Amino acid sequence: MKDAGFTLYELIITMAVISLLSAIAAPHFIRLSADFKLNSAIRDMQSDLQAAKLFAINKKGYAVINFYEDSYTVFIDNGKNPQDWNQDADEKTVINRLLPAGIYLSSNFPKNRLRFKPTGNLGCRLGSVVLANKRNNKSKTISLSRTGRINVKWK
Repeated sequence: MKDAGFTLYELIITMAVISLLSAIAAPHFIRLSADFKLNSAIRDMQSDLQAAKLFAINKKGYAVINFYEDSYTVFIDNGKNPQDWNQDADEKTVINRLLPAGIYLSSNFPKNRLRFKPTGNLGCRLGSVVLANKRNNKSKTISLSRTGRINVKWK
């Protein structure tokens, strides 16, 4: 009768092959993880900007987006003062998003904020937002047109 099972030699060879394949694949998985974080963050922002535009249209008011290095917020401006882009106590925050770890934001909008008018058009000069992943130095850009069109550059 033949003994069932593996010899010690077979187990050592199998473990060596698995270790070698893991060492080759690990850096690739780390890069994929970093790319996934950036793509996820850019899709969230695109979706949130679209939601802010729809809030402005539905509420017939201004939706203001404030950008910070690692987050952004959206609130509905009550319109009591059209030149006031500051959030007052009676103005509700509708989106408050923290970016994933390692993803940073920069924008060329004045004072790092933009707003959508009740028509859905952009209520400030044209600009763009860049999300960058510090781990692999990749970035993606969202640009906004005067009509409120949101465009992602997927380089």
